[in-house]
Amino acid sequence: MAGLPGRSGGWNRLSVEDHQLRGTYRKDRHGQAQEPPSDSYSRADRRRLLIGLPRGARRLAIALLETFGGWDPASLATLRAYSLSCERLIARCNGDYVCAQRDGHAVALPLSIMW
Repeated sequence: MAGLPGRSGGWNRLSVEDHQLRGTYRKDRHGQAQEPPSDSYSRADRRRLLIGLPRGARRLAIALLETFGGWDPASLATLRAYSLSCERLIARCNGDYVCAQRDGHAVALPLSIMW
């Protein structure tokens, strides 16, 4: 049963050889663990990411770049969009919402759930 110590799996784990003999071997599940990708962005990529961002979005993007690794061009584009959306969320909040920023993340909560 899931969540119970000693009963949540692992005791019936098969070796790679057993999976191959049974015909249940899947490289994506049973193959070697892959190491996370290294940072593959240049200073120019970082500059392009940060250029034109408002101050709050820029601070958030820098914090995430320094905290996490494995940035490729697609994830840098996603980071830029995420940072901008957080900045827009904060700017858009009006009397109907309570805006908060926690650990660099923007949060907007409707007042109806607050009271």
